[in-house]
Amino acid sequence: MKRLRLKSGSILGQFGKGRDGSLSVNFGLSGGPNCDLGCELHPIHGNEVGCYAERVEIRGDRIQLNDKLKRHQAMPAFQVCGRALLELQELERRGVVVPWLRISTNGSLPKPAKVRGDKLFATQFRTLLDYCRQHGIPVHCPVESHKKARFYRALAGDLAVVRESTQSDKRFLTATGAVSRVAGTADQSRIERVEAARELAADRRESTGRKCIVCPAVTNSFAARRDSSLLNARAKCGYCDMCSRTDCDVVFPRH
Repeated sequence: MKRLRLKSGSILGQFGKGRDGSLSVNFGLSGGPNCDLGCELHPIHGNEVGCYAERVEIRGDRIQLNDKLKRHQAMPAFQVCGRALLELQELERRGVVVPWLRISTNGSLPKPAKVRGDKLFATQFRTLLDYCRQHGIPVHCPVESHKKARFYRALAGDLAVVRESTQSDKRFLTATGAVSRVAGTADQSRIERVEAARELAADRRESTGRKCIVCPAVTNSFAARRDSSLLNARAKCGYCDMCSRTDCDVVFPRH
């Protein structure tokens, strides 16, 4: 199968955890002005581990990604949504089937205080989500705080699942609605992080009765690093759709 290639300057992006054809829409840099200061991984807290996405963005082989995120950050958020929608429509015209759309593989959606009352952004954001729903494109839309989750859930309505990335194990085990959590520590081996994720997922299932899984894309990437023969090409976003489902919660081994 021929891999999807996006045009230079495209608003849409691609990402390694997604199956071929999976796309992303980003609004700015990780740890930037869109990110809630309450996030435990925000650079303001001086966290030694830090934000995984922020670390990736400053790598020497990700200069183009960093520049792209800066361009998006300088654009009005409604324009990012509008251009992403136009590009999705163009892909459809070309007969391209998009199996997955991830909002914010890097950075985050704009803060509620910035977009509250911004009818143009609200319209464009909802139109983007509605287009995806009408064309069968599952959407993963994570946000990094309870406050932001409330705001975007009200804005998105039933057009997409807004998933709260919880900031503590306690919050993860007690929150209602679709949530996620990172498990394990930087000083643990990858096997230990996966085990920590499985234990936390089991605790969430026991405390809420909801379905809860460990992200197969991360666990398989860990396994493949030990033994390339273990690589499962289907352990990717787009084959797995749990992050787009309202009835499932997700734990990510720290990566």
